[in-house]
Amino acid sequence: ALRSDGSVESIKFDHTSGVPAIDTAVQQIILMLSPFDPFPPELAAEYDVIDIPSIWTFNTALRLIWSGG
Repeated sequence: ALRSDGSVESIKFDHTSGVPAIDTAVQQIILMLSPFDPFPPELAAEYDVIDIPSIWTFNTALRLIWSGG
């Protein structure tokens, strides 16, 4: 959930990853990205806080995304 000023109101998990270190890392990533842009004036006039649902998917596959060559 985000406040109208772009700060994080709360981070809630409906389903955890089952790995506390991953859940903590997700929270830290969200907090590192904050503050987000403030709401546009017309949205801020109507809402103090909005929930922004997000789905993060993790699996056990090891993938090389960038080799740094």
